[in-house]
Amino acid sequence: MFEAERIEFTVRLSELLRLRLNLPELVLEKPKMALERQSAERKNWDFATNPASQALEAPAPENRFEFPVIGQMRINSGIRHYIDTPKKLDVTMDISTAQGEADKQENIVIKSEGTYQGQKFLMNATGASVME
Repeated sequence: MFEAERIEFTVRLSELLRLRLNLPELVLEKPKMALERQSAERKNWDFATNPASQALEAPAPENRFEFPVIGQMRINSGIRHYIDTPKKLDVTMDISTAQGEADKQENIVIKSEGTYQGQKFLMNATGASVME
């Protein structure tokens, strides 16, 4: 499941005319993503094995590397919830990009909490942009 309060993007028209998707900027405002793995065979993000997904039976691209090019991506107040029942993992992550004062470089900031095999955990991380 994915939802967002707002999604903003710019498209490079010259690339679109060549049937290539190039997004110089992508902004996700309050995105929420919920992923769940009930077993090795059942995952809520695996639409190919979902019997209700007959509308998604369009032919897959031959080259799986045909993804959009994204220049800069900003995430404001993102939430990701992941449940992995076989591994007894349940984690909620708050994800945002933040701009440093000194170098004006955007970093990704992740604050997580959850349980793993019945044990509570907290994890906070800050790192360089994943888009560079």
